[in-house]
Amino acid sequence: MTLESAIGSVVPRYLLGRHLRELREAAGLSLRQAGSRLEMSASTVSRLENGESPVRSWTSSRHARCTA
Repeated sequence: MTLESAIGSVVPRYLLGRHLRELREAAGLSLRQAGSRLEMSASTVSRLENGESPVRSWTSSRHARCTA
């Protein structure tokens, strides 16, 4: 993996994570509450929001349920 491809995959993940955090906070949910709704741990939600873990399509559909 080249530096350019590594940076190219991290930046969008970071930006998406920041947006996910904003949505969670706007919904008034804690990490634990969001994790419960998403059927994942609070630490996994945190890793997604911090761009430390890739977002999969099933995660995206779960997130839609969380903010609905």
